[in-house]
Amino acid sequence: MAHKANHNVLISTQEQFLHSLREKTPEVIKAEWNKKLAKPETYPSKAFDDEETKAAKQPSAPRKNRYKSIECNDMNRIKVAGVGYFHGNAIKDSDGKKLFVATQGPTHGSMKDFWKVILQEQCDVIVMLCEVYEAAIEDGEEVIKEKSSCYWPVDAATPINFGDFQVNFKSAINRIYFTKEKRIQEVITKTRLEIVDT
Repeated sequence: MAHKANHNVLISTQEQFLHSLREKTPEVIKAEWNKKLAKPETYPSKAFDDEETKAAKQPSAPRKNRYKSIECNDMNRIKVAGVGYFHGNAIKDSDGKKLFVATQGPTHGSMKDFWKVILQEQCDVIVMLCEVYEAAIEDGEEVIKEKSSCYWPVDAATPINFGDFQVNFKSAINRIYFTKEKRIQEVITKTRLEIVDT
């Protein structure tokens, strides 16, 4: 499936990658994740540590890191003009060309910074891989937890104003997808937004 070369992971083909994902059960994926958690790869993350120290000293201040256990490495961290810290990494290809930016779901305290990254890095597309709220297990009980702030306006009547710029809703289209094997339906919403100076 994946071949390692020059410290970059290359996927041989999309079909092989998707096939390997279909072959894994949720239990196998959880076991792999737990193995990674038990012995994580380490990368320098001084900015992340500094932000966590600052948050611990000021617990009432808005948090910029959603999770204390998911660090942001300094080597590829996105540095945002006028912002001390943002939890986001540039993902590059084997030639070092930036392909996309990976971030945590923004917190209420990092929403404006998130949009500054979108503007600064000239991102045309945002792919959200989680729901705003999802079920999680805590102390053996299922609870609903926020996984991302709702960082986009949901209709034209409710733009989100960040002081020097505003995010406007333009349109939304829902598409329904089915998986053949398990006959699961998933709704994907494509939302068109506009960012304007205020």
